[in-house]
Amino acid sequence: MKKNIKKINWFAQHMHRAMHEIKVKLKYCDLVVNVLDARCIRATMNTELLKLTKNTPLVHIALKSSLADADFKAVPSISYLDIAQCDFCARFKSIIMEKLHDKIAKLKTKGLKKPQLTIFVVGLPNVGKSSLINRLSRSHKAIVQNTPGVTRNLQLIKISDCVAIYDTPGILYNTLDHIKVSYILATVGCINPAILPIDKIVEYNCNFYFKFYEKEIREYFNFKLKYEFEKFIDFICQKYFLISHGNKLDLRRAYMMLFKLFKDSTITKVSYDREEFEE
Repeated sequence: MKKNIKKINWFAQHMHRAMHEIKVKLKYCDLVVNVLDARCIRATMNTELLKLTKNTPLVHIALKSSLADADFKAVPSISYLDIAQCDFCARFKSIIMEKLHDKIAKLKTKGLKKPQLTIFVVGLPNVGKSSLINRLSRSHKAIVQNTPGVTRNLQLIKISDCVAIYDTPGILYNTLDHIKVSYILATVGCINPAILPIDKIVEYNCNFYFKFYEKEIREYFNFKLKYEFEKFIDFICQKYFLISHGNKLDLRRAYMMLFKLFKDSTITKVSYDREEFEE
């Protein structure tokens, strides 16, 4: 996959502030939970952010696993969960306690019956950090919206008598070197799709699906022609009667319809990690 010549910068002021605050408060942190999107592990793995946590125990949690291609849930160091699962809290607690077992045992030998532990939840915008915390605390203390950049400051939330979690703002890379990574992040909601041409986001996804999920996308739309992006969009316009004034095909509506299907993984469960990226 070729690198994009023009890098995309989307590192808002609140992200700079949050990076600094995380760095300062990490010395009081017992564990870092890095939240990923199970559909695109590599694209949502912010290595720049993780450099700050190198001296702190770390676990990777991939959310939205019900939307992800099961064939690509194969990274041993990552736990794949879905907030909607009834056993989510129990599984999450088990993962955390296993990682903190030695530290808790050490604190108890010092006479602490209920050690007070602090966990940082980090990740890209809109990967599900606040939803995870709300599920654990069985409340709606953390701000949740299905748009990037909602949490702007660190929020400390108690989820039990001995565990408190910092919900941190979503932090993107300083620059996005690969334009196709930008298309993926826009599709799953980690960056605002409005900063990119919608036709290019949709074209990337169409090409990706016809390369890796051809059977599924053909069956979904009952598309039997040879695939070419422009012809496929024309087919969508005609199939769904997307016609504008002057009896012209309404390409914009076709793009928006397809974008929503890709965003919600409606056509099929998907893994964008199927595609290799150049270093």
